[in-house]
Amino acid sequence: MQCNLVLLCPTSLVFCSTLTGVEVYEGKLIIYGCGDFIDDYEGITGYEHFRGDLSLMYDVEVDTSNGRLTSLIMTPTRIRHLRVDTCREEADIDWMHKTMSRECRLFGCDVKRVGNKLHLVF
Repeated sequence: MQCNLVLLCPTSLVFCSTLTGVEVYEGKLIIYGCGDFIDDYEGITGYEHFRGDLSLMYDVEVDTSNGRLTSLIMTPTRIRHLRVDTCREEADIDWMHKTMSRECRLFGCDVKRVGNKLHLVF
């Protein structure tokens, strides 16, 4: 992974925009494909299958003594009319859970659903 090279520097969190999963590399969090918190593509047709209206808000907890990840909780969000709201539609939350679980397993992690939040298992 390209982002792993960045972790040779003293950092605790890396954002990239290549995939949609997350990885914990040597205790440090790499978030791939964070997406848009506000979707500036709203209203442009032909890309609906990418689900640009859905996103995640990341709550990252890091041990300040060593910079290692202690927890990651993701809150599903929905973007509509240039506004971000907590996603409450069961089918959309389930889709995000399944998608993130599939993508995170590629990096040796997984995601479990706890209520309407997604917790990283690493």
